[in-house]
Amino acid sequence: MELVWMFGLIGLLWLVLLAMLVVTVRQWMAEAIGPELDCDEFEDEPRLVSACRELSELAAKTREASHG
Repeated sequence: MELVWMFGLIGLLWLVLLAMLVVTVRQWMAEAIGPELDCDEFEDEPRLVSACRELSELAAKTREASHG
């Protein structure tokens, strides 16, 4: 019975080691890769808004032309 407890403890320690490794790798990736991904995501938003506005105006004109 003691052998089962020993293998259980070794398995538990192995899982803790793997969890620590995963946390360490995720932190490293967040520090190393994160700043590169944090560029201005919404830099193009004003252009997108104006493009959507132009498309909706064009759709309204097309709808008016087709209905009469």
